[in-house]
Amino acid sequence: ALPIFYGLAIAVVLGLLAYPLAGWFTDTVAIQKVAANYLWVMVLSYGGYGVVMSICSAFNGVGYPIPGVIISISRAFLVFLPLAWFGRYLLGLEGIFAAAAASNLLVGLVGYLWLGRNIRRVRQGLRPELPKWLPR
Repeated sequence: ALPIFYGLAIAVVLGLLAYPLAGWFTDTVAIQKVAANYLWVMVLSYGGYGVVMSICSAFNGVGYPIPGVIISISRAFLVFLPLAWFGRYLLGLEGIFAAAAASNLLVGLVGYLWLGRNIRRVRQGLRPELPKWLPR
C-alpha cells in the first residue's frame, strides 16, 4: 500500500507543479503549455511503466529474459506506435501523449497478468510459459 500511496503522491505533486517545472526549462509560454499537458497526461501512467520495468527485471532475474524483451518491444512497437498514429489523427499532440500513457497502462496490466501466471506455474513445479509462437 505504501508504494501506491507514494506513487499517487508523486503524481499529484507533478500534476500540481507541471507549469512551474516547465518554466524552469523555457520562458516560452507555448512550450510550457505543451510540457504541462504532457506531465498531466503521463503522470497517470508512470505506475504502469514502473510495473513494466519491474516485470521485465523479474523475468530477467529468474533467467527468462524473452518475456521481458517481448513486453518491451510490444509496448513500443505493437501498442504505442499504432495508438500514437491514431491519437495524433484524432487529438493532435495530446493524442500522442495519451497513446504513451495508454501503452504504459495496458502493457503494464498485461505484463502483470503474464508474470502472475508464470509465478503460479513455477509454484506448481512447472517452467515459466513462453508464447507458443516462439521457437524453442
